[in-house]
Amino acid sequence: MSRKKKIVLYLTGSFICLLMVLAISGFLVVQTRWFRDQVRTQLVGIVERASGGRTEIAYFDWRRLTAEVKGFVLHGTEPAGSPPLFQAETIKIGLKIVSILKKDIDLALLEVQRPQVYVLVKPDGTTNVPSPKVKAASDKSTVEQILALAIRHFELKNGKVQYDSKTIPLDVRGDD
Repeated sequence: MSRKKKIVLYLTGSFICLLMVLAISGFLVVQTRWFRDQVRTQLVGIVERASGGRTEIAYFDWRRLTAEVKGFVLHGTEPAGSPPLFQAETIKIGLKIVSILKKDIDLALLEVQRPQVYVLVKPDGTTNVPSPKVKAASDKSTVEQILALAIRHFELKNGKVQYDSKTIPLDVRGDD
């Protein structure tokens, strides 16, 4: 074997070994508590910028394109001591990759356990619903954007909505 072929063979082997080490390292890092905390912190930041409220997430875990959040709380502009605008015991989100090239992802599953919505109506007619910190780039309303989501299956289980001192039970399920 010529010297040139040996060099190419060694470089190729070294490159393959480096890729294997990086893949194994990446797999191990994704399993760590540090990585989950980083993702949880990013998720809190995204929700807070989008909603304008203050967010708390007790626990975040993800596997097989499914994310599970436990102890989710979103505070609006309600006074201290009042219930938060939204809280849920568990939120499970399943993702479906439609196109990797277009970065197109649909929601295959949205399951919310024990959602509780508390909308406080003040005497002047304002509510505790905050306005987003980042204005939407779309000209669609929030309701239109929610309806445009492609969700294969959703469930809101054992919840309640409190609006202006009225309590409404919330147990909703739907497909497509």
